[in-house]
Amino acid sequence: MTRSPNRTTVRLMGTLMSLFTHKRSVAYARNRTAVVGATIQSTTPILRKPAVMRRYDKKLIAYARNRTAVVGATIQSTTPILRKPGVIQRFPRNDFVSRNCRNPSHITEDDRDIEGGITQKNHTMTTPITQNDLALATMRDVEETVDMDDSTSLTLAWKKLTVETPDKKKLLSDVSGQISGSLLAIMGPSGSGKTTLMNVLANRVRGVKITGDIRINAQKVTSSLLKRVSGYVMQDDLLFEHLTVEETMHYTADLRLPREMTSLEKKERVNETISQLGLESCRGTVIGGVTIKGISGGERKRLCVGMELITHPKLLFLDEPTSGLDSSTALSLITTLSQIVSTRNCTILCTIHQPQSKIFHLFHSVLVMSKGHVVAMGERQQVIDQYERAGFPCPEFTNPADHLIDVITPINSGDEPELRENVAAIRAEQFHPQSDEEKGCIVDVDPIDHERMPWLRQFLTLSKRTTKSLLRQRSILITQLFQSIIMAVLIGTVFYHIGNDQKSTMKRQPVLFFCVINQGMFAALMIINSFPSERSITLRERAAGSYHVSAYFLAKSLVELAPLVIFPAIFSSVVYWLVGLQPAADKFFLFLFLMILTNLSATSVALAISAVCRTTDLSVTVMPMALEVFRLFGGFLMTPENIPRGFVWLDALSYVKWAYVAISLNELRGLQLNCTEAQKVNGACPVVNGEQTIRSLGLDRFTIGECVGALLAIIIGCRVIAFLALRFLKR
Repeated sequence: MTRSPNRTTVRLMGTLMSLFTHKRSVAYARNRTAVVGATIQSTTPILRKPAVMRRYDKKLIAYARNRTAVVGATIQSTTPILRKPGVIQRFPRNDFVSRNCRNPSHITEDDRDIEGGITQKNHTMTTPITQNDLALATMRDVEETVDMDDSTSLTLAWKKLTVETPDKKKLLSDVSGQISGSLLAIMGPSGSGKTTLMNVLANRVRGVKITGDIRINAQKVTSSLLKRVSGYVMQDDLLFEHLTVEETMHYTADLRLPREMTSLEKKERVNETISQLGLESCRGTVIGGVTIKGISGGERKRLCVGMELITHPKLLFLDEPTSGLDSSTALSLITTLSQIVSTRNCTILCTIHQPQSKIFHLFHSVLVMSKGHVVAMGERQQVIDQYERAGFPCPEFTNPADHLIDVITPINSGDEPELRENVAAIRAEQFHPQSDEEKGCIVDVDPIDHERMPWLRQFLTLSKRTTKSLLRQRSILITQLFQSIIMAVLIGTVFYHIGNDQKSTMKRQPVLFFCVINQGMFAALMIINSFPSERSITLRERAAGSYHVSAYFLAKSLVELAPLVIFPAIFSSVVYWLVGLQPAADKFFLFLFLMILTNLSATSVALAISAVCRTTDLSVTVMPMALEVFRLFGGFLMTPENIPRGFVWLDALSYVKWAYVAISLNELRGLQLNCTEAQKVNGACPVVNGEQTIRSLGLDRFTIGECVGALLAIIIGCRVIAFLALRFLKR
């Protein structure tokens, strides 16, 4: 019940506000009654959690993201003054603003006369509003919206959704529903469309035709809106296995929390989320993976949930959150989600197959699906009652979740007609509540700015994360180090001190070619096996709006440049002197530089292939074929001048050819050869210098500069392809 303000109230307010000649700030509630913007003193915070400080016009304003609302000074009260979050906005004096979705002029019963203070129903402000208090509340050009995180919930509504594949197969048919401020279980047999519905609502479906309408608080859903107010927890626990739980949360906070939050505030948010999800005992534990012992499956799932909850989303989607968990861990997770709904007024949607009875009773609402249609939707007990009205009461001592699914799931193929009748009978008992949009009450979605971090800060944060993850992979780094040393020693001892006689001409070119092959193959295989899994994590983070692709790609490329330079340098330093190539500093350093370019070229090719192929299985199938083609056209098995005209383009794309030609020119130029009497032919040495070998192999068509340019072009071109594939191939 509401009533208009009486004359005494209006007169007192007018007198109060007329004490000042300048404008005042007025706090008003979007869906409730306004409160005059002044400093109010009392004994407890107006809202329930600590405030966030922000500076405007050289004044500090503490405002609540559904926390303690403070305007220029301390606000104290015994109970909340505003039942829903308000907006601090500039209004002329004597204005008393009331905003309501139905009647913008009414004032609630809770607003009582102001007489030396503000009195509300069943509670009285302890200190009158003074001139000094109001002066502290005065702000110029301030208009800030307090967000809706903890005090109000969003309403997600969808109407007549139909999803159709390119081959005209319908995955969803005329699906409608609505959910607000509750924990919803989307249930149904396999293939019923549970995950499809949730992915459509979360705007994560590609390659299908979608018709219908999806709205959040009567506003049409867009990708940017969903990124701003929602989170999505995938069924697969995709995490960086070499980071700890706390590090993962901190990097998520740095990337996803509003840019105006300080480091201390972000750290507090991380600690709050870790504590809420019961991850305190493992916060310093490495996440782990197949080869690394880490946290348990339940802790991994809770961590994935925490990475989304850290932004305090109003809408959360979870795909099979209990999949792979034991019953107690699954119960603990759903209990946590239920508590989050209660404490934050969050709306959570979960796809779940057949939960145990304890878990089922934690859900507030249930949506049952069958073959792309909604069978029943409503509060948990309402759905059970709907089945009962249709003639399918839940037997005593039976898990209601099992009963809801069993009634619509065929056991044999001959059961289909009967099951269709069951579904029709249950749907006939469905109650269709009126949506907020149909009621005419449109509630604004939280407009708080969740804009991403600046590009440079994204780059620096991602560089730190990549560096830490790389340094934690000690076994791989040590293996690569020993691999470089062992292969260098092996090649060096097999071709030990080849010398400068005529026999060396038979050894020099093979050892140069093998060095190129060795440096390219091992580097490519490392990338092809590791990048696809990291790509999946990147797609998840990008879908959440965490960072720009360019920031991630450049950070990864620069951090991983170090091992791609160090290991070829170690290899070159060992093999060059063991083999006995020309003992000149300029020759050695150019050889080393060319080995580094070879390594970078091979990894760039592997990066492009893995980004385009998208899966490890397909990548490891394509990569060996590419390496064999590059080896075939590498300039050693067949000289460049003997390449058939139709295959010249493959010859030009082979990084092996350009690297081999470059190190051959580096080694052969200025090389002087000698021969023994036994090696002479017609009294003369067959080969007297390296220039003669260059001409015989047809290598004089190229220069070292051209080869270096070609290698750089391959490196840049392949990385551009990898970037574009990562940017636009999102599945």
